[in-house]
Amino acid sequence: MFDNVRRVSRQLIAYGTADVSVLAINFFLLPIYTRVLSPAEYGALTLLLVFEAFLKPVLRCGLDGAYLRQYFDETSDAGRRSLAATILAFVVVSNGAALAMLWPAAPRMTRLLLGTGDYVAALWLVAVNAALANLMFLPTGLFRAQERASLVGTISLLRSLATIAARLILVVGFRKGVYGLVLADVLVTLIVVAALSPTLWRMVSGGTWSRNRLGAVLRFGSPQVPAGVLGQTMAMTDRYVLALYLSLQDVGVYSIGITTASILKLLPVAFASAWMPFAFSSLGRADAPVMFARQASYAFAVMCFGAVGAAVCAGPVVELVLPHAYHQAPAVIPVLVLGITIQATTSFVITSLHVARRTSRIPLAAAIGALGSLLGSLVLIPRFGVMGAAFGVLCGQVTFAASTAWLAQRSYPIPYEVGRLAKAAITALVLVGLAFALRTGSPSINLLAAVLLAMSYPILLWMWRFLSPSEMASVHQAVQLVTLRLRRSRQTHR
Repeated sequence: MFDNVRRVSRQLIAYGTADVSVLAINFFLLPIYTRVLSPAEYGALTLLLVFEAFLKPVLRCGLDGAYLRQYFDETSDAGRRSLAATILAFVVVSNGAALAMLWPAAPRMTRLLLGTGDYVAALWLVAVNAALANLMFLPTGLFRAQERASLVGTISLLRSLATIAARLILVVGFRKGVYGLVLADVLVTLIVVAALSPTLWRMVSGGTWSRNRLGAVLRFGSPQVPAGVLGQTMAMTDRYVLALYLSLQDVGVYSIGITTASILKLLPVAFASAWMPFAFSSLGRADAPVMFARQASYAFAVMCFGAVGAAVCAGPVVELVLPHAYHQAPAVIPVLVLGITIQATTSFVITSLHVARRTSRIPLAAAIGALGSLLGSLVLIPRFGVMGAAFGVLCGQVTFAASTAWLAQRSYPIPYEVGRLAKAAITALVLVGLAFALRTGSPSINLLAAVLLAMSYPILLWMWRFLSPSEMASVHQAVQLVTLRLRRSRQTHR
């Protein structure tokens, strides 16, 4: 029964372990960064990352997902080489042209985005890093298609650890500030691209340009461009609108809340990396929709578990480890966590659009979400400040998730288990509410209570019979098998 769960879980753990390690290290480095960078500099960095987030889907053209989808349709090694060679040629030419056009516009864009011309070089480096990173998605896409998740996870982990080391050297050691942060990213991306270049060469060696294949991947991937831009509008517009009404310092404090809440994003990101290859390879099964629904129930329960931990633990941790200037950040974390959890549901409902090749519908859902976020931010931020920003982006996430689910179910219906999904969500909401009801004036006591409440989540789900009787029996058998293996191992070592 749990064979598919184990298969996806192995991939998920491999993809997620690297992200968990890196996010944990980055979070523990916040006390260092916040003592080197002022809130205003954090605000500038946040807006530069907003620019990068908008630039990435434009430069990538959805070709990472298109390659993965087309890979499974190609039946020969020669066809796959032609596919890779065609995509690489298009990426090099299109990204080079984009950077050439951006160069003279960088000073004006910097003043427009940040209200100052002090970060022109940093903005240019952000654009260069986004373009260089596009040389990596073909090798990593191949590894994902081959379900070599541990290799992808290792690459991600090493890249992130190298980035952290480079940032510490440039920002803390040489005091290069925001410029040092983005320069570190570029240097590490160059090293990773060089390390992956032999794999990339093998992928394209002997491959020929194919207009038909380019047309196929662009038809699949091009809808991801407006979807990506609109998705970033939904996710990032709060920061830009906040900068219009408040100072860069306020944006910097708000960004600490976003950074903390974004730890939760590792779950849907890792899930999406592991899930899509599995979903595409399972389309021939007669029970595929039912199997997708069951996997979604498990994934949502895990997501809610993570959301409870992030919502109740992040605030006390921030109060314990960061300078007082950033102590307003915890107020927005629960709202941001709720929004991330809601948006994460699209990681599995969007499966229907990919399976049915209806990716052209994704921009519609993204447009609805972007409009909800923009209107919410414009209405709420002038009145409620940073809390208005958090609720503004929540508006966009709710409308995006709802519209995506509606469009997806019309394309490829999946019989989601509403009862089990409700149990997972209600249990999480009750625990978060209880954690805030029990808050005291001591961050240490609050953190201890939060950890205990978060750890009770799986126990409460078990007591509420989230698992069916047959699933519970399978869990019992798995526990007994593990226990037996441990006993045999102990006897062997005696």
